Amino acid sequence: MKITNTQRILSLLVLICCGNSVAAASTGILNVTGLH
Repeated sequence: MKITNTQRILSLLVLICCGNSVAAASTGILNVTGLH
Protein backbone atom coordinates (compact mmCIF):
# COMPACT_ATOMS: atom_id res chain seq x y z
CA MET A 1 0.00 0.00 0.00
CA LYS A 2 1.50 3.27 -1.16
CA ILE A 3 1.39 6.32 1.11
CA THR A 4 0.74 9.54 -0.77
CA ASN A 5 2.57 12.78 -0.11
CA THR A 6 -0.64 14.30 1.26
CA GLN A 7 -1.01 11.53 3.83
CA ARG A 8 2.66 11.88 4.77
CA ILE A 9 2.30 15.65 5.27
CA LEU A 10 -0.85 15.19 7.37
CA SER A 11 0.94 12.62 9.52
CA LEU A 12 3.83 15.04 10.08
CA LEU A 13 1.42 17.83 11.04
CA VAL A 14 -0.31 15.55 13.55
CA LEU A 15 3.04 14.56 15.07
CA ILE A 16 4.11 18.21 15.31
CA CYS A 17 0.80 19.20 16.93
CA CYS A 18 1.06 16.33 19.43
CA GLY A 19 4.66 17.27 20.20
CA ASN A 20 3.69 20.90 20.79
CA SER A 21 0.84 19.84 23.09
CA VAL A 22 3.16 17.62 25.14
CA ALA A 23 5.78 20.38 25.33
CA ALA A 24 3.15 22.92 26.43
CA ALA A 25 1.81 20.53 29.08
CA SER A 26 5.32 19.82 30.36
CA THR A 27 6.11 23.54 30.50
CA GLY A 28 2.85 24.21 32.34
CA ILE A 29 3.64 21.52 34.93
CA LEU A 30 7.16 22.90 35.40
CA ASN A 31 5.79 26.43 35.81
CA VAL A 32 3.26 25.26 38.43
CA THR A 33 5.89 23.39 40.43
CA GLY A 34 8.49 26.14 39.94
CA LEU A 35 11.10 23.80 38.46
CA HIS A 36 12.17 25.61 35.36
